[in-house]
Amino acid sequence: MNQVNRPAGAPGNRPGCLFYGCLTLAILGLILGGALGIGLYYGVQKFNQTVAEYTAATPIDLPTVILADAEYAALEERFTTFGADLRAGRATAPLLLSSDEVNALLNRSQAMQDWKGRIYVQMEGDELRGQVSLPLDPIAQGPILKRLQGRYLNGSARLGVGMESGRLAVRLVGMEVNDRVIPVEIMQRLSGINLADPAYDNPDTGSMLSRIREVEVNNGRLVITPR
Repeated sequence: MNQVNRPAGAPGNRPGCLFYGCLTLAILGLILGGALGIGLYYGVQKFNQTVAEYTAATPIDLPTVILADAEYAALEERFTTFGADLRAGRATAPLLLSSDEVNALLNRSQAMQDWKGRIYVQMEGDELRGQVSLPLDPIAQGPILKRLQGRYLNGSARLGVGMESGRLAVRLVGMEVNDRVIPVEIMQRLSGINLADPAYDNPDTGSMLSRIREVEVNNGRLVITPR
């Protein structure tokens, strides 16, 4: 595992999944759905070929970000205070998070522990990028999908993030799986899907998101602006 130059600290109280967890799960769903969608698009008879081309027998090492205790404590306090202000309807300034801060929250979030070391998020300019190395055993069930046993989905995606008609929108801009660019016909179908929609199925998450006026990546930072 590659470690970004940050002193390690012992885990403390972990913030709940507000935005970063939902966004990361959207990235996972996008990459996984894209890989499986390729097989379905070309037909079951070509599924084995698709598995060989778009999955791998081994995971890849992703960078991990661990903040020092004091630095993480300040980040956690800022994050949880923002969430408390949202719930209470209090006026508060936008929450700004760097790539390191988002990754640190992901690493320590109790809600995201199953994905620790399998996700890495980067923000460059106004673009969000996500990398995953995801074991496919949990979905390798049934006569067709059992071919995925022992395989990994190593991929990356470029995402556009914003608000559409008052709802969070996360849409595909570009995608690669196992160092292969997703075919245009698949990309066209995936790019029309708002990956944040399932977040609204959870009443608590939906309520929190309804209190947000704008979400954007600006100058390499995630900016969450309350109503």
